[in-house]
Amino acid sequence: MLLRTGGSAVLAFALALTVYAGLALWTTAAVAPYGDQVHFLIAADALAHGRVEATVDARIFRDLIGVDPSPDDLATHVVLTTAGPRLVQGYLVPLALVPGWIAAGRLGATLVVALAGAWAAAQTFLLLRETVADVRARSWSWLAAAFLAPVVALAPTVYPNVLGAAALVTAYRWLFTAPVRRPLLAGALCGATLFITPRDGLVALVLLAFAWSAGRATFGRAAAAFAAVGAVACATNALLYGVPVPYAGYLFGTAAAQTLTAEPSLTFRVWVGLPAILYDRTFGVAGSAPWLFIGALGAAAALRARRDLMPAAVAIAVSLLALSVYRYWEGGYAPPARYMVEVVPLATPFVAYGLARRDLWSRAFAALALGLGALAALLIAALPARALNSAFEGKLQELYDAVLGLNPLGWLPSFQPVTPDWYVAAYLRLVPALLLTAALAWWGWRRRLA
Repeated sequence: MLLRTGGSAVLAFALALTVYAGLALWTTAAVAPYGDQVHFLIAADALAHGRVEATVDARIFRDLIGVDPSPDDLATHVVLTTAGPRLVQGYLVPLALVPGWIAAGRLGATLVVALAGAWAAAQTFLLLRETVADVRARSWSWLAAAFLAPVVALAPTVYPNVLGAAALVTAYRWLFTAPVRRPLLAGALCGATLFITPRDGLVALVLLAFAWSAGRATFGRAAAAFAAVGAVACATNALLYGVPVPYAGYLFGTAAAQTLTAEPSLTFRVWVGLPAILYDRTFGVAGSAPWLFIGALGAAAALRARRDLMPAAVAIAVSLLALSVYRYWEGGYAPPARYMVEVVPLATPFVAYGLARRDLWSRAFAALALGLGALAALLIAALPARALNSAFEGKLQELYDAVLGLNPLGWLPSFQPVTPDWYVAAYLRLVPALLLTAALAWWGWRRRLA
């Protein structure tokens, strides 16, 4: 029905929630909450008991992970401030997890994130309906966004990325595409990203800047709401961290991480970070979500047809550039392309315009990209532990070999500096990837929708 009629946002929400809830049940049974997840859960437990002091509860950590916390866990997730020990990543995400944690422990907290993921899926559905006329193309684009990596891998976890995606796609619609604009609510949602991560806040600032094109009144209301929530963020951090600025925990955490590793967290090596985020075969977009490159086919047609998609294009570009200067672009011990989740909903209209193309080459690439993306999503959903990799691992790539007998994405580069001459193979393998992306963009610009 979805492919024939386009369905409804309620159906999209229900379908996404059903899938994400099922995956949450399986994921909590199949893999431990590694990385930042366990610290969000411990913080949620502390808040549930009326405490804001961030201490790594060894009992909860052991119950969830199976081992005792290491000194590095404390150094990278808890910071000592004048107000006491505090969580690096802030307190909005743990606060959102509290009802689920109280009700059903880790599973309940994961279901809270799944609920946010379903909301993001419904809002993505509406964004596509408002910007893409081709029902079949927008339906396939929505199915890919909701049920392929990277979103399907993060929706049943306790990471903040899905929460950020839900806030940003909703704010985007209410600023630019919805039949009834809600600039006050959109500005408040953009302001809420000041409690989540700096990545989300940067995208929110891009959206607010473009809100000027929607009219002075719209911009003024959105900016006023953003400023009001921003003032709350500053006041909250003044109480919690002793520093009246947004992302105060990240400021402390960045300094602590640099002290621990003796390396800067911001490297400004764009020539490494940017291609790595896009093309690294283990941690990048191409290795697990090649369907997103269909957007390169549709970008020109989408921007010609819809001026209200320009903020999405700029937000995606700014997000990629910002991530490319961050040394930990991989996203930690987490599913691949984690840092791209927030802008996936904004990329779906471009993917839909790419899927709307009728020429043979465009259809062939779209079918191949969707097929590989579906295989990756199936493997990640069935074996969630195989989506987690260290710098020396490539578990998903090994599964491609096992299932297909030949890894179709094995030619992609790896930007992990595990050998002194790692860059030689990485940049040689990068050349065909760049050429393919350029060819897709050129083909999409040159040939109008047939």
